[in-house]
Amino acid sequence: PGIGKTRLLEEARSLAPHAIEVHFARATAVQGAPPFYVWLQLFRSIVRSRSLKVALRAFDDAPSGARKLLFGTDRSGGEQQLGWDSPSERFRTFDAIARGLGELGAQRPLALLFDDLHAADLASLLLLEFVAQAPATPLLLLGSLRDTERPSDAARAEALMRLRATCKNELALPGLSREEVRQFVSQRAASIPRDWSEQASTRTAGNPFFLSVLTLAPDSGGGADASLPSAVHSAVAQRLASLGSESVKLLRVAAVFGPSFAASLLAQAAAEPLDRCTSWLTDACAARVLARTAADEYRFVH
Repeated sequence: PGIGKTRLLEEARSLAPHAIEVHFARATAVQGAPPFYVWLQLFRSIVRSRSLKVALRAFDDAPSGARKLLFGTDRSGGEQQLGWDSPSERFRTFDAIARGLGELGAQRPLALLFDDLHAADLASLLLLEFVAQAPATPLLLLGSLRDTERPSDAARAEALMRLRATCKNELALPGLSREEVRQFVSQRAASIPRDWSEQASTRTAGNPFFLSVLTLAPDSGGGADASLPSAVHSAVAQRLASLGSESVKLLRVAAVFGPSFAASLLAQAAAEPLDRCTSWLTDACAARVLARTAADEYRFVH
């Protein structure tokens, strides 16, 4: 969390040429969110921009249930309203939606921005996958996700994996460089000394969120021995939540070694077999808590 994916989408929206109509939606993991939640947000935004009459005209071929659901005139039914159990009906619905978006894009270029796709419901992901593969659709699709958070069910994980495979460009966001950290810190708190910026860069690996929290309390975040604010603890705890208790226990021992460590030495310190430690470390790598840098070497990822 905090690496800058949402800010990147916001900057893309603010810098888009006036001729391009941009719509933004954010997925949520909150229980009770309706199917197609990100698409509902986008279509509401489109209606505000184009008017309901213009939007509905572009979707004349879509089944009436789809128009009612996506344009908010009927909030009941969800997948059942769209004939979700019928693959042919689902295809017809998705195809009509893709063509409708293409019609709107032909009238004025469209950019659709999707934030937090790792939290999106299955219906939203499947529709996005279909639209992304639709031929000659005049749309720009931008999405962001946390690759440290895996979907909780196999169907969503597979849909997200297929969706990523269709991307023409995928951008990984690394931490800020030391010079970028210095500029970041100086813009937020000019009185912070340069050596604090150096220490904070090492400690946060350039994560903008961690840096923003630390610069609010420079006396408690820069040095190697200083305590961390609660917001940083919460972000780390959220990332560890997907791991088993054995993996977390091993990571606590690994943290004593510092930013990087050797698996063989860790196994000795933890008094655990190397193969078992390697399995737990592999889980931590999959959750993007660690990165493997050599056959026996690992480092923590911020």
